[in-house]
Amino acid sequence: MNRFKSYDLSIISLENIDKMIEDYLIQINNKTLKKVEINIDNTKMNINIEPYYFISDKWREFIELLSSKNVKFWFRDDDCGIDNDSLYHLLEYMNNKKIEIFLAAIPENTDEILSNKIQKYNSLYVGQHGYAHKNHSLSEQSEYPPNRDTEIVKKELIDGDSKLKTLFKDKYLKVFIPPWFEIDKKTIQMLKQLNYLAVSNFWDNQKNPYGIIEANCQVDFVNWENAYTFGGEDYILKQIICELKKEKKNYHIGLLLHHERMGKETYMFLDKLIDVIQEYSKFESIKDVIKYVGVEND
Repeated sequence: MNRFKSYDLSIISLENIDKMIEDYLIQINNKTLKKVEINIDNTKMNINIEPYYFISDKWREFIELLSSKNVKFWFRDDDCGIDNDSLYHLLEYMNNKKIEIFLAAIPENTDEILSNKIQKYNSLYVGQHGYAHKNHSLSEQSEYPPNRDTEIVKKELIDGDSKLKTLFKDKYLKVFIPPWFEIDKKTIQMLKQLNYLAVSNFWDNQKNPYGIIEANCQVDFVNWENAYTFGGEDYILKQIICELKKEKKNYHIGLLLHHERMGKETYMFLDKLIDVIQEYSKFESIKDVIKYVGVEND
């Protein structure tokens, strides 16, 4: 992935411009950068650089494990309805990569503007991310803790499902994604009664004790203990490697994104990760994950 930088010539001296160009050329000679393109456009100097990407030990370990196992990956993006400009950027990115993404939409935050924008993308499905993504717990953050009134919970589930079904039509899957990964047992039982296809949470894929398929994510791109931001290459690769070291016949690994916490560094890493996965493995649909988890746990 190339990196683009633009400088305002009106506030930079000629001496500093010459020094800047020299520094880039030195990096090429030292093989830090593969290519540098410099273009002057009126008062702007635009520099397009193509860096060399060096493979770390973690990448080597990941590729070695990936090439020896039957692995498929899929993407889920949480909090659809928050910071939608960042969401649209992610959707364009995934659309250009021709990779499907499963969006966890907050019903209370979702409207026709969002649904109309999303309709133009083919490779995506939408699920139900709670109702309002509001905390109702006195301990761990949860929208559906044990203390909530059962009838209120039932109404929220039904209303949220109905709203998303109306807005997204055939792009909507009746899959429930609990905010903050927390959900009370009574609510899970209610999801079963209301004929939800699956729950998509975090941790291992399974058919839970209530007979509901859990098509879960196992890899989180956000380090929630460190400034709520992208965890970095090693942070992500360690999680994937941990999953690949488990003894399984087939691997369905969910990669969890939060569009509002994704910057340039995240997208640069995604470029590398996607290239490796497409070379040694493949991506799958959330619908396939639900199917496979159901079959493998019958």
